[in-house]
Amino acid sequence: MTANLIPVEWALEGKQPDGEGYRILACSTGELNRGNFEDALSRFQLGELADLPQVSLSYARRPSSGLSYLALAIHWFATEGQRHADGVVQRDSKGRPTAHTSYFCLPYRPMAEAGVGYLAAYQALRAVTLTVTDGPPRQVPMALPAARTPVADDLALRVAPLLLTGRSVCVLGAECTSMAERLSFIDAVMELLPYGFRARMTAATWTKASNRPHRFRLFFSSAPRADRPDHVVNWDGDPDSVIVPDGEPGEYLEWLQDTIGPLTRLIGLTSEMAFGQKGAVQAVEAVLGTKQRYWARSRPRPPAPAASDRPAPAAAPPPALPGDSGEEALFKCAEHAKLANPTRLRSDINFLRKFAEGQVSEDRRHRYRELIGELGLLRHNFLIEGKYEERLYDALLTLAFGTPLSYLAYCQVEKCAGIDRGEPPHRELLGAVARAGLADVAAGAIVCWHLKESDEKELNRWLASGQADAVALINQLADNWTHPKHARIFCDVTLDCLLKTRGHYDPLQVRNALRPHRFLAPALQERHPDKDQYQVSTLYQFLRAAYPQAHETPGQGLSRAAIVAILSAADQVPPPTPALLSAVLMLSKQETAELAWNAYVRGSVPLPNLDDRTRERLRGRVPEIDAEALHRSGPLPASPPTQPEQP
Repeated sequence: MTANLIPVEWALEGKQPDGEGYRILACSTGELNRGNFEDALSRFQLGELADLPQVSLSYARRPSSGLSYLALAIHWFATEGQRHADGVVQRDSKGRPTAHTSYFCLPYRPMAEAGVGYLAAYQALRAVTLTVTDGPPRQVPMALPAARTPVADDLALRVAPLLLTGRSVCVLGAECTSMAERLSFIDAVMELLPYGFRARMTAATWTKASNRPHRFRLFFSSAPRADRPDHVVNWDGDPDSVIVPDGEPGEYLEWLQDTIGPLTRLIGLTSEMAFGQKGAVQAVEAVLGTKQRYWARSRPRPPAPAASDRPAPAAAPPPALPGDSGEEALFKCAEHAKLANPTRLRSDINFLRKFAEGQVSEDRRHRYRELIGELGLLRHNFLIEGKYEERLYDALLTLAFGTPLSYLAYCQVEKCAGIDRGEPPHRELLGAVARAGLADVAAGAIVCWHLKESDEKELNRWLASGQADAVALINQLADNWTHPKHARIFCDVTLDCLLKTRGHYDPLQVRNALRPHRFLAPALQERHPDKDQYQVSTLYQFLRAAYPQAHETPGQGLSRAAIVAILSAADQVPPPTPALLSAVLMLSKQETAELAWNAYVRGSVPLPNLDDRTRERLRGRVPEIDAEALHRSGPLPASPPTQPEQP
């Protein structure tokens, strides 16, 4: 370690033998004058303390020249072993001990260029003996720090980001420590911040608890200041209990933990060890701050599914992309989650969040989804530290699935989370999906249906939002659905909409939406072939919405014309299903039951794969429907002509 001469301006504050008030006894004759020193000393007071020496840190400026200084003050009693000046008195005229302050101003620029810390400055300045007469600035040899890794305990790692909030930090419970220990702590905290903050930094190794107006940003005391919004930390408390606010201070803490923590742990790894597997494990445990076994960063092999559960062979995932930071971060997330290392996990999640904000190609998204599924990052209880789930899921959804989520993306989320189609994701993941936003009606309906389990009003709010009306839901439900369980959820949402928004839609429009699709009877039969009761119940509710007179007018059911239109429209394909007949019978009067049967038979004639001869023979056996009787019962329901759906 080398030394450099630093020009130091100084002042000595105390009492004269015949006086009671404190004043500047002497000062240097350099750039700063007596007025500058008086102003600086008046702004940073510790209060009357019985335990000296103490050190306070501040700054000074000379506006006329623009020069900046780091200020270090040593507060002391003139007793044996504490004599920092010649010609001073130990007691005033009333016999009270006289406290003196040796105040030093060090030019900021050479201090910053050399990187001299507070502890090194104190060690150099405590050897300086001032006089009670003015004199020139002192040339003080200042030890220049050697390059080294900052060493900081967990409390310092948290106090440094707290200072970035702009509020002062009060350290309690350090009465049993020495002044040198407290100054060393202040220096350690400042080593974790850019050096430039020292140009406006104020700190004290001790202040009087009743000295409320003081302006120190970091100080030790026996009690917190009353009515002051200081951050209060305990010297011997659990550092993990110190809450660092989110935002820039929180991100700064995570960076410190990720950057400094592993390196400082190596310094304490002094047990004898040999090169080899055991030594490697010990080294990694020291770096990661965990006692668990190192989990190699290789892809875990999921257990082979039973033969009955094995899905059909899928296309091979794309090969690993060279230089892919996102892929590397996913592996690290899994690794640090397995090792229960929250410090590194927070850093990984922050990286993923920022990385996901950039452009991500579909090939990379495909690769990330494969990894997320294999590593189990979306599975329930994957993270031991549950408080990080929300941030992890938000990052993963943006990175690998794209937000807002489409219906296809939601299906991919189910696959990666390892849940059966149609089953609700676990609560934390479901909340993340909702926060990510939903790009289409299908995804919105399914997610809100699942949210309904914990919040009954969630689905109602979605239905009232205007994102989808009854007719739009029916048309969407009539499309092809790859997953029947999703189709059932969407169907239930549609029924909920018809029930809860009754009076806000036109039954004629609902009828016109249902009729081209045979009231969705064939789709329900195909999707739920073993759910006859569900088919009947669903079709019953569709018919009630399309023909409200069947349930709103007491004593009346579906009109004869409506029954024929539902079951026996001309050349309708595909034919009516047994479930549709059952739903019609449930809404028909007793005297129209035979008409419903006849209409069902007539509607079933144009069955597929029948030759013309067979079909003609069948037509001769189909019961006739009395058109005159239909007209006597009322006209056919008004609706525009529709073309039959093609097979």
